[in-house]
Amino acid sequence: MFSPALRTTIRTTLSALLFSGIALALPGTAAAQPAAGNVASGEAARSALPPPGADVDYTVKDRDTMIGISRRYLNGGEKLEVQRALWEHNRLKDKDSIHPGQVLRIPENWMRNEAGRIELAHVEGEAQSRGQALKAGAAIAAGDGVRTGKDGYVTIRLADGSTLALQPGSEMQVESVRKSPLAGAPDAKFLLKSGRVEAAVQKRQPGGARFEVRTPIAVAAVRGTQFRVTADTEKHTATSEVLEGVVQVNDSGNLGSVAVKNGFGTRVKEGQPPAEPRALLAAPRMWTGIRLSLRNPVKLNFTKLEGAVSYRLLVARRADFSDVIFSDILHTNEIALPALDNGPYFLKLRGIDDIGLEGRDATADLVLSVEKSAPVPAKSP
Repeated sequence: MFSPALRTTIRTTLSALLFSGIALALPGTAAAQPAAGNVASGEAARSALPPPGADVDYTVKDRDTMIGISRRYLNGGEKLEVQRALWEHNRLKDKDSIHPGQVLRIPENWMRNEAGRIELAHVEGEAQSRGQALKAGAAIAAGDGVRTGKDGYVTIRLADGSTLALQPGSEMQVESVRKSPLAGAPDAKFLLKSGRVEAAVQKRQPGGARFEVRTPIAVAAVRGTQFRVTADTEKHTATSEVLEGVVQVNDSGNLGSVAVKNGFGTRVKEGQPPAEPRALLAAPRMWTGIRLSLRNPVKLNFTKLEGAVSYRLLVARRADFSDVIFSDILHTNEIALPALDNGPYFLKLRGIDDIGLEGRDATADLVLSVEKSAPVPAKSP
């Protein structure tokens, strides 16, 4: 039927095809390339996102899908490699193996960030931003600067309830306030150019959102605490005092770092690492109970505090000191208040040591009740 030469050609061709089929089926040959492709996909998924940080728990809802969750909450969540990274992080077999009530782990540093709201909770005296006078209730944004005059006092409140109180004669810039959609607290960074701030920060999860106050000399970073920071442009120093929790203080040149615990403070000189933390001064002794004053202006004495070279006084209308109306540095143990309206007031007093660290607070209540003179009746014509 076929000539001998043609039969030889056909046998050679069939042998070649058969060998190719066997080769394609053998491990380690071109047929095994999809497995290598899966490895490459996993590597691509990991490289598309940073190493996972602290996890935020997410409870799967009805009609949720891994693709939908990724698109709603993750940076680049519309990409297949990012979606794959999320279900691999949760050790799921595939994107469809979830059910309502299931708890997923989503790394907080993989989430989309949105601008966090910053509200001016309280404004007293002279305070400006972008050349405009500030008013309580207004919102400010990242990049905005805030400057207070000699009688100015501003309290900034973040969405999670954390507050930052800017003292008189201070200048600060909001560097960034970003919040992940499922995170409980925003990541906030402020630059204190000069003056002083007092912060009360809501607790943050380890590895999660940070609250950072930077000065030209040092950086104070926390995840939930009460602390104060001062930037002294004349002395080229920065101080940090911790009233609750722990604050990590670094100098801007990365020469050193110290953990400052509750009841301690540190000072950083320009070009030097932070000093060894020292204990804060005890609270001064003031009167107990409610002090009644029948004259205006008010003048009161308190007991001198050992180790104090001066004192800081704050006066507010509210017991939580969210609306400070007067602040002063005292060089004696006498309090002299400006003329005030009748009513209740709250005083806070602390000693300042020889390197500028401010100590523990003493608080006291004061009620001003000055009898107003009756108006002189007009003479009849």
